Amino acid sequence: MRHAMRDLSRLLQKNLFHNRDLVRNHMIKHIVAWKLKEHAEGRSRMENALLLKRELESMTAKIKEIRSLEVGMNFNDGQDAYDLVLVTEFTRKEDLEIYQNHPEHQRVVAILRRLRESRVVVDYGSNG
Repeated sequence: MRHAMRDLSRLLQKNLFHNRDLVRNHMIKHIVAWKLKEHAEGRSRMENALLLKRELESMTAKIKEIRSLEVGMNFNDGQDAYDLVLVTEFTRKEDLEIYQNHPEHQRVVAILRRLRESRVVVDYGSNG
């Protein structure tokens, strides 16, 4: 009986450590897509998309919580298509919150608000 309890205890400890590792390896994905105004601030939609791509990509050097960042420019001419997408990954939900409140992020958000027509966002967790 004593051996069975010891084995059960080891198994539980192993599973607890395994579950902790799963949580530790859990990534948060933050995806945002924007539809830009046809013209804004004296620039075309394409010029603003290029400007925003540079601004968004510059955040990786300034916000250490960003685990990865990718900006894509749409090539689909469909009416429902969005012009620009941001895909970011964070280690923890708290890192996403730090990013969202970071002054550099807030600076880029202010630019985006002036240039965008609409925005959609999705945040979710995934096993990395």
